[in-house]
Amino acid sequence: MESFIKIGEFAVGSEGEIFRTVLGSCIGLCLWDPERKIGGLIHIMLPDGREEDKKIEPGKFASTAVDALRDAVLKAGAAHRGLTAKLAGGAGMFFKPTSDAGVFSVGRQNYQKVRERLDKLGIAIAFEHVEGRRGRNISFDCATGLLTVKVQDGSTTTG
Repeated sequence: MESFIKIGEFAVGSEGEIFRTVLGSCIGLCLWDPERKIGGLIHIMLPDGREEDKKIEPGKFASTAVDALRDAVLKAGAAHRGLTAKLAGGAGMFFKPTSDAGVFSVGRQNYQKVRERLDKLGIAIAFEHVEGRRGRNISFDCATGLLTVKVQDGSTTTG
């Protein structure tokens, strides 16, 4: 079964489930337990947010989304010690040559915040396809843990 994951949403599944989303400056984070073949995908929009917003929509913000997805895959039966991460996105969609701050680097900020949180949780990154200037369509297969990244320039990468 295939499911499309919207901004701030996440899904967890096992063999037979494929999750897809479209990314620009957002990050698509996949967590996968290869032994149990349980995984999930979350579509992260911003690096951080107001406390009240993070409580209502934890999947939208890198500061809360990584933990939300980790908790969901563990609840589904994955083991923390076996988890690996795969991520894509974080493009500089609003590039302005004279600026490396604020809205113009939200993709980079998303990426850095996700990496920091994964590091603190002790989850290794097995594959990443991040930054650049183009959007991506991604597909995550819970049976194989394969993340397919189709860049808007026509190239495709898997990992």
